[in-house]
Amino acid sequence: SDELRASRDEALEAQQLAQESSRLKSEFLSTMSHELRTPLNAIEGFTSIMLGGMGIELSPKAEKMVQRISANSSRLLDLINDFLDLSRIESGRLELVSEPISPRELVQTWQQSVGVLAEEKQVEFVVNVDDNLPDKINGDEDALTKIGINLLSNAFKFTHEGSVTLSLTYLDDEW
Repeated sequence: SDELRASRDEALEAQQLAQESSRLKSEFLSTMSHELRTPLNAIEGFTSIMLGGMGIELSPKAEKMVQRISANSSRLLDLINDFLDLSRIESGRLELVSEPISPRELVQTWQQSVGVLAEEKQVEFVVNVDDNLPDKINGDEDALTKIGINLLSNAFKFTHEGSVTLSLTYLDDEW
């Protein structure tokens, strides 16, 4: 039937258009991330040199400002990487790894990453880590960090007073 053929052709055309759109989106994200990373890496490099005291001495106030520049440019780099990961997840190309990681070190990384948000918002950041947690667990540190930092960033974004609490607890072989 002509209607059936026309419908099939229309569906195939829509599928090809969707695939092309997805390809263009991935290409755009890849190009955009490269273009944004280049100046951000330069900012990171220069702030690192300044904070390392190489050829320049900063007053305590200036050093604090440069530390904030460094923390925020690192945060931007992380956001760019998150966009790329989302693209990989959507296309089914993100692979998780399972390796031993320390929950306590994970929490320290998260604290360093989002601590600047707590300071900026003047919101208390409370961290509780269960003493019963094992020293090492198996997981994908990068993926867990992206999830943890995303959740914490949202918590700080929507908390205007009081505190944000991060608790890691161990119960029945789960954490």
